[in-house]
Amino acid sequence: MFKKITALLLIIIFILSATYLTLRYGLSKENIAFPTQDHAHFRIKYVFNGQEEDFGSPRYQTDYTKDICNGSLTTSPLHFHDNKPDYQHLHWANVTGGQFLKFYGLNYIGGLDGYMGFKLDSLPSVTPVPIYGKDLPKPRSEDQFWIYTGKENLDSLGNATGDWSFEKKTFDNFKDNSFEQFFGIESQVRKDIQRYGALESFGDIMTSIKVLAHNEVEHTTDAEAQKHLIEIGQQKNTERLNNKIVDNTSSNSSFGNDSSTQPQLDPVTGQELKSINNFLGDVVIFVQPTEPTADQIQARFKNMVKLDKSSCGG
Repeated sequence: MFKKITALLLIIIFILSATYLTLRYGLSKENIAFPTQDHAHFRIKYVFNGQEEDFGSPRYQTDYTKDICNGSLTTSPLHFHDNKPDYQHLHWANVTGGQFLKFYGLNYIGGLDGYMGFKLDSLPSVTPVPIYGKDLPKPRSEDQFWIYTGKENLDSLGNATGDWSFEKKTFDNFKDNSFEQFFGIESQVRKDIQRYGALESFGDIMTSIKVLAHNEVEHTTDAEAQKHLIEIGQQKNTERLNNKIVDNTSSNSSFGNDSSTQPQLDPVTGQELKSINNFLGDVVIFVQPTEPTADQIQARFKNMVKLDKSSCGG
């Protein structure tokens, strides 16, 4: 009987281990299995054989709690909202272009077609992370991806000229890199979370209480230090999300800024509206057999959505 019980336990352990390894390494990327919060933005156009996808249409839009501005981890890594076309919100760190495509139905990165992977950061709970839907038109055999990043040109006074400079990118560059790597701009929110948020690893706690010190002040207990560190992080993240004004070099003419001295208020919540912040860049994707002309590329960038202000600054 003992041998049978031992054999059964070994079989159970083997099955559980195999299941975990499959979920962890076979079906989930690191940023899906163990997600960390972020809040960055970029604008994107997807043009399939001359027809531009309308990301502002209801089939791409998700609802959210408009009177809450915080850095909590969302249930999905990215989304469009407020009926604004082109404007993508990233809420999990290190999301790649390939994950963006899979989230909206084009799987070039493997795993299960209907799922981004499995969230494993609260074991034994395992949470499947579904894709949003299969909305993006599927390329035909003769189609290719033509991908361009762009930036609105400024004159000597820092004013937008209405013309754009753009750079061609490879499909693999888009697919395999995080959007921070792709655009070459780090998310300030992610950097603040890493600086003021939770410690990097359990080993840091065990090494020394000095790891938890801030402003050259050490705390007497681990709990006290962690509590103060979290408070600082929450304060910094709130300031960054709500009050940081986008830099002039980030196409500020397209963000609906105005020169009025009177604050704009959200008609629903009454909160002051802030300028869009933590903006990574602009990208246009053409899916067609032949490369688009410079005029066609320029036209898509020029037609990027003009953004309103929001109560959360984006």
